Amino acid sequence: MGQLHFFFFPMMAQGHMIPTLDMAKLVACRGVKATIITTPLNESVFSKAIERNKHLGIEIDIRLLKFPAKENDLPEDCERLDLVPSDDKLPNFLKAAAMMKDEFEELIGECRPDCLVSDMFLPWTTDSAAKFSIPRIVFHGTSYFALCVGDSIRRNKPFKNVSSDTETFVVPDLPHEIRLTRTQLSPFEQSDEETGMAPMIKAVRESDAKSYGVIFNSFYELESDYVEHYTKVVGRKNWAIGPLSLCNRDIEDKAERGRKSSIDEHACLKWLDSKKSSSIVYVCFGSTADFTTAQMQELAMGLEASGQDFIWVIRTGNEDWLPEGFEERTKEKGLIIRGWAPQVLILDHEAIGAFVTHCGWNSTLEGISAGVPMVTWPVFAEQFFNEKLVTEVMRSGAGVGSKQWKRTASEGVKREAIAKAIKRVMASEETEGFRSRAKEYKEMAREAIEEGGSSYNGWATLIQDITSYRMSPLHFFFFPMMAQGHMIPTLDMAKLVALRGVKATIITTPLNESVFSDSIERNKHLGIEIDIRLITFQAVENDLPEGCERLDLVPSPVLFNNFFKATAMMQEPFENLVKECRPDCIVSDMLYPWSTDSAAKFNIPRIVFHGTGFFALCVAESIKRNKPFKNVSTDSETFVVPNLPHQIRLTRTQLSPFDLEEKEAIIFQIFHEVREADSKSYGVIFNSFYELETDYFEYYTKFQDNKSWAIGPLSLCNRDIEDKAERGTKSCIDKHECLKWLDSKKSGSIVYICFGSGVTFTGSQIEELAMGIEDSGQEFIWVIRERIIFKQENENSCLPEGFEERTKEKGLIIRGWAPQVLILDHQGVGAFVTHCGWNSTLEGISAGVPLVTWPLFAEQFLNEKLVTDVLRIGVGVGSVKWEASASEGVKREEISKAIKRVMVGEEAEGFKNRAKEYKEKAREAIEEGGSSYYGLTNLLQDVSRYGTKID
Repeated sequence: MGQLHFFFFPMMAQGHMIPTLDMAKLVACRGVKATIITTPLNESVFSKAIERNKHLGIEIDIRLLKFPAKENDLPEDCERLDLVPSDDKLPNFLKAAAMMKDEFEELIGECRPDCLVSDMFLPWTTDSAAKFSIPRIVFHGTSYFALCVGDSIRRNKPFKNVSSDTETFVVPDLPHEIRLTRTQLSPFEQSDEETGMAPMIKAVRESDAKSYGVIFNSFYELESDYVEHYTKVVGRKNWAIGPLSLCNRDIEDKAERGRKSSIDEHACLKWLDSKKSSSIVYVCFGSTADFTTAQMQELAMGLEASGQDFIWVIRTGNEDWLPEGFEERTKEKGLIIRGWAPQVLILDHEAIGAFVTHCGWNSTLEGISAGVPMVTWPVFAEQFFNEKLVTEVMRSGAGVGSKQWKRTASEGVKREAIAKAIKRVMASEETEGFRSRAKEYKEMAREAIEEGGSSYNGWATLIQDITSYRMSPLHFFFFPMMAQGHMIPTLDMAKLVALRGVKATIITTPLNESVFSDSIERNKHLGIEIDIRLITFQAVENDLPEGCERLDLVPSPVLFNNFFKATAMMQEPFENLVKECRPDCIVSDMLYPWSTDSAAKFNIPRIVFHGTGFFALCVAESIKRNKPFKNVSTDSETFVVPNLPHQIRLTRTQLSPFDLEEKEAIIFQIFHEVREADSKSYGVIFNSFYELETDYFEYYTKFQDNKSWAIGPLSLCNRDIEDKAERGTKSCIDKHECLKWLDSKKSGSIVYICFGSGVTFTGSQIEELAMGIEDSGQEFIWVIRERIIFKQENENSCLPEGFEERTKEKGLIIRGWAPQVLILDHQGVGAFVTHCGWNSTLEGISAGVPLVTWPLFAEQFLNEKLVTDVLRIGVGVGSVKWEASASEGVKREEISKAIKRVMVGEEAEGFKNRAKEYKEKAREAIEEGGSSYYGLTNLLQDVSRYGTKID
């Protein structure tokens, strides 16, 4: 398979780039190719260390992306967070980072890495990785403890249970009692408003949930309770691989982590060597903490008042903060470093006795790794959480009493509190306890990274997981019901996942292989591999005619039960196939409820395909729960379906026997099993798109416990003429002949009439339809099935005498199977007379064609309401009777009236405009960045994580 290749993409900030360099070094030491992605200005952060490692035989590559600073109203060369001139420019910086996406994806396409480790503040990289079927691992750069505390606060909102900002509350459901105040929380943790950094934090959380896992710069022994808590409660795959700083073992690596040190490392060590063991307080607040002048003066006076020797790192340009005479008075006791300090080198020296820190995680962990007790002074970010880990869980430090989360101009800590905290850690009765506990954690840290240690093994597990991921692409089984309206969208689904690098296998029976084979062969020539496996269908054994392997071939409704018994007998051979192939996911038809149990036997997620929209399932669910049909006195009286976003009215006659709870009906028994199996499945996949049924997408996700994904319209994956023309059964008209006829007509002048493969009309109803079409005066294409296999009444024989002769200049009759998508997409078509099967409905919507609705059975009456009452892109012919076969009762006058209303009435323009709007939304949904494109991405990521999530 070749050498593994990891991409590392840190946020452009010192505290994010430095540990990323350490990670790259550690995987490179394991024989993995490591590439760091950054911007030109930040190359220097990595280049010297990369060069030094190269001489040791450790190869780390670096690739640069342009950072669009000026394009986002930032100063030129503002390519690092600490260079952003003010907080109000932070959104600009993050927007500029997101604009690197296209160039970054070009780099992925060029290099094809096996894994992407990217920063939490680059949430868009989850989708970039998914586009290339690469696992994205998130690097937060913080502790398990902090993420667990943050997760509990977000879930439980305990800050709402206190009456003031300073009153403490307990963070619930944690292994320790952790108390905080509102003032110690960030603004976005306390508010649901989408302001400030809140949108970014929301995007971070959402992308985290979709990623492959999370990598931690920590070690198991440090926070074992919280490793377990995070794994069980948050439920994310994770690896503890720290402390990363300990991979730097020689003086030069320690001294030059990040920027070049502002003090010569030998001069620094010489000064440290002149001091007694554990006598020095090291004071440093990282690269982003921001204090007022008054606060810095308080710090200086507190430091002086403590009476301890010290090293104090002051950022360049902040020298004016020092109190008058401070340096002169402390010149024998203190060393001030202006700029960048060799922090790991200093902390590792035996002279250091305490570390005054802002509790940024890098600094905290470097202090822990050095065995140095801490004086904690959190300022913002997750630093108040880290403080609690140090002071209350580890008990290896004491706080100065910082209480206010503040991104800039932090203040409020007095010199007395500072001096007291330093003395408490350095020279009190508690000092020995702090030091001994800190030393214990230092030893644990060093053991963790050595061969056989927890973090050493963490790296081994991570590399093995990525190796396994690379060697085993996802494999989806697709198992449709043997009916044209179920098999056709299944083929489209298989094509879409195959385009994403997923192995797709369609399961069907011998007779139905031809529905898929031509399309599979065409896709193969395009590099899109779809497999097909066959299962014997026991028709004769269930008193069905030989070759009766599709629902539309069942000769009589009374034999439907036999057909479903035969499908259930496929369970054993299907399970043998699952056992042989071990797919990662089964997408099976709702009418195979037994496949939920089959999937569960192999611990494989089963996803249900209903083949209908969110609206229909929501209406059906409300009817099932509330039984509003019991509140009317006659079958024809309308009732309102309760608790829906729109007022939807129906009659009893428009409901199925299942809806009406007619328990003796075959359909009731079948759908009872379907409903139970649905509730136990992993989720439901929808051939729909968010913008079409927004209200019902939201409604469905609220009342359903399992997952759902909208990935349609599926028919739009067919873009060339041949794919549109040959979906399902081979067309009964030459596609070029059909297009030639259409091209001869004016735009929007043709009514297309088709009722799918499962509808049966009486002879008299066919006659009424023909006369209604003729009376409308419109040009038309009419698809007439020729059901002659079992000697049923032939629709063709029911045409009124002379009809074809009278309409030969206006109409085209297609006998058999028509290239429906090809026809609907033609500009000549102005309306679609449809039975409201969901495939046909959605194909009409996707083509931007207004509909004339004529529902007959299944969920078609519900789909009609979506079209006529919610979307307002069509009108009905007045069909009011749910009838699975021999449908009749609609008069020619109503048919003609409905066609005219859509084609030439005063409402026609409105219908056409609204239909066109939904056409545009449908096409946007499936394109990269669209809602259905993301829906499929989410589905693949959910299945990728299914086997790795801990219950």
